[in-house]
Amino acid sequence: MLYFRIGFENGDSLETGFNGTLEEAKAYYLGRVFNLGAVDDDMQRCNSVEQLPTLEMVLAAWIASGGLVVITDGTVSRQVVSVLVDGLDFRLVVDGWKNPVYLPMVDAYHLEGWKVEHSGSSLYIMPDGVNLF
Repeated sequence: MLYFRIGFENGDSLETGFNGTLEEAKAYYLGRVFNLGAVDDDMQRCNSVEQLPTLEMVLAAWIASGGLVVITDGTVSRQVVSVLVDGLDFRLVVDGWKNPVYLPMVDAYHLEGWKVEHSGSSLYIMPDGVNLF
């Protein structure tokens, strides 16, 4: 499942999951009218569909821009050199480690049992339950 930001003529937007490509999401949403009202009807036409970046895209862009990505267990930390989705796993090439680290993915946006947190110019990948800040 991919996630998209759906924009409407009144300036409102929403983020939603969609089982399809960007082209399929555009074909489904663009130009159609949806009821955005919670109590009263608020009929709005969709005028934009934008795919939200996947975790792989975010981390690769962060690394390419010179930002630091670190994998840590709370005691030992290493710099991530590159990222790649490999099947259902997230493959991290780590500075100084011979073999890549494979982390299981729930979907293209979330790791299973791991979290990503931001601090300054660094992103930290750590197991759930580890708190650095």
